[in-house]
Amino acid sequence: MSEKMWPYRYKIYGDLGGDAQYNLDALNKNELYYPTAKKFNDPFDCAPSSEVLSIDMCLQIAKGKLKAEPRIKVFGHPNFTREQILDYMARDIQNSNSGPEMRDLFYRDFGILCLTRDPTSILMWSHYGKNHTGFAIEFDYRYSNAFNSDSSISSAEYGLITKPIRYTKHRPTFEFKASTGDPFHGFLEKAECWSYEKEDRVISETGDRRYPFDPTLVSAVLLGARCDTETVDTLEKAVNSFNQRISSRVPIYRVELDELNYRLLIPRHSYFGNPNYNDVI
Repeated sequence: MSEKMWPYRYKIYGDLGGDAQYNLDALNKNELYYPTAKKFNDPFDCAPSSEVLSIDMCLQIAKGKLKAEPRIKVFGHPNFTREQILDYMARDIQNSNSGPEMRDLFYRDFGILCLTRDPTSILMWSHYGKNHTGFAIEFDYRYSNAFNSDSSISSAEYGLITKPIRYTKHRPTFEFKASTGDPFHGFLEKAECWSYEKEDRVISETGDRRYPFDPTLVSAVLLGARCDTETVDTLEKAVNSFNQRISSRVPIYRVELDELNYRLLIPRHSYFGNPNYNDVI
């Protein structure tokens, strides 16, 4: 089964103390937080190898700046035509910015929601679920049109548009030319050592903020194998309130340790409740 055909995506959270109380926003407010790449734990993430800025690339950047601020004037040259202003700005950008600086500027503000296709990964619960004491939210895409979009950016029309991460040995190249290159692939490639995450991403134009989503995508809440009583009680109340608010029947499952093997089980789950389930793509 391909990444696109597998219907479930999961957001794994840590505990609920301190600032982590906002982890419940998905259930309490139908909102998901999209951090920027600078908050990630991988310094290579969203930092593809960058090329030197060409004058063509700089001209496109200058056009964008002039469109945003059409009254821009060049000091000492009040009578410059629009073409002259563009040429001046493009050469100034080329002289003052290196490839890495422009790359970082491009990727700096986007928001990135990280999801996994595998809720039974021991490492994922250890790294992102605060040593298995947290919880996860399951999103069911079987009835969503988000998989039918070719867009790289999430939108109100398609909701949580997920794109799978490609794991590779070599860093992608940042290209931002007028007619060639797709800078967005830098969001979707990571080193092979991260392949255990089986990650999908949702990209938004602005990061470090929360975005609403369609709550009918939520199909289950999973409790980590080490969830304490207080966390269980809080999540049960949140899920009950969520179900009442949207007239749903989202279940809660407890992740458990397999008695014989190094693997996690999710009893009663439609797929992972089978002790002989196959590994997720």
